[in-house]
Amino acid sequence: MKGKILMKVYIDFDDVLCETAKHFTKLAKELFGIDVPYREVQFFNLKKTFDLSDEQYEEMMIAGHLPENLLNYEETTGAADTIIKGIRYFEKTDVDTIIIGRGGGSIEDLWAFNEPEVVEAVFNASTPVISAVGHETDFTLTDFVADMRAPTPSAAAELAVTEVAAVENRIYEYERRLKQQMMYSLSAKRDYLERLKLQMEYLNPVNQIYDKRQRLMNMEDKLNMLIKRCAAENRNRLRLYASKLDGLSPLRKLDMGYGYIENSEGNRIVSAGQVSSDDEITVYLKDGSIRSKVIEVGEAWQKH
Repeated sequence: MKGKILMKVYIDFDDVLCETAKHFTKLAKELFGIDVPYREVQFFNLKKTFDLSDEQYEEMMIAGHLPENLLNYEETTGAADTIIKGIRYFEKTDVDTIIIGRGGGSIEDLWAFNEPEVVEAVFNASTPVISAVGHETDFTLTDFVADMRAPTPSAAAELAVTEVAAVENRIYEYERRLKQQMMYSLSAKRDYLERLKLQMEYLNPVNQIYDKRQRLMNMEDKLNMLIKRCAAENRNRLRLYASKLDGLSPLRKLDMGYGYIENSEGNRIVSAGQVSSDDEITVYLKDGSIRSKVIEVGEAWQKH
């Protein structure tokens, strides 16, 4: 984790709600035989007050915070006023959370947290307040006006201070989701730009002119092929028609030895019945004509 998450939390009951210093003077005498009257305690640092070694100080702290010893703490006179002063003091600082807490005890021991002045001070506090008074089964009026209730003071500390590992995991998950979303967005934008690029290339006038020119050249090639094919087909058809016409041409018949006959009036003669003896006829041949006179009209020629 690159940065640390720091939250300022205020938990205080030493000589605020209970006479803790008075109790530690008793413990110092019981554990180590050190007799320092309560009224002569001048330092908040108990190690310095009782002139304890590190081992002695640790032993006294453990003993002083045992549940059976905490329940024997005497409530500080004027605890309600002290709580209100503490709330107002820390309202003027930059703390993030105020925890009002006390260990378990009788209803009388917890009564300071039911005082109307304390309830009003908690309700009007602008800084978030966690009420952690007594045990889980204990309820006071401050529990109902605080921003949050905790069953015990230690639970209040857990609620106020988020576990660093959980915060790191949450930040890591947010970072992963953010990167994933960014990659998805970038991929979508990249695809969109690629489509725009293809559209621009397609709509580019130079490319359009090239495409039109290529299409025109293809059409020209197809047209030339079609013209050649049509010309070839028409040429073959013309040869066929010419051949047929040649076969039907009178000149062709004349070349084959046939003749064309007319009477004196210029009418074509195709039958022997059209002429009589002494009629004058003209026979047209390939290289000239013959005028003759009919001597005799005979019967139709039979092939033997």
